Amino acid sequence: MFESTSDLSGERFWDDQIAANTEMFRQADLLEEAAYKIIDCDSSNEAWGRFTDAKALADAQRTAAYRDWMRINRAMRKNRCARLSELPAKDHPSVDAPLHRSRCSCLAPS
Repeated sequence: MFESTSDLSGERFWDDQIAANTEMFRQADLLEEAAYKIIDCDSSNEAWGRFTDAKALADAQRTAAYRDWMRINRAMRKNRCARLSELPAKDHPSVDAPLHRSRCSCLAPS
């Protein structure tokens, strides 16, 4: 999905990724709200069937949003760690970059 580490460096890029992900979660919330409206005034078996289907759709959307959030989180961590070794030591005095890179799980192949 990402061409290179340089594609991940801009703050605007991350803002756009997070905004799109937030919209995915908002859609899941709206789908769930719509599902519960089905059974607010109708407790028939048909209504419960429609509710179950609508709730499953909302749950699937929320799962997709969560997976997307985890993808973004891993990419942000990987990008941060990749850029760490490029910074002068004075910019991150409390971090031992070579030690961090040797132990960092976010640099493991995904």
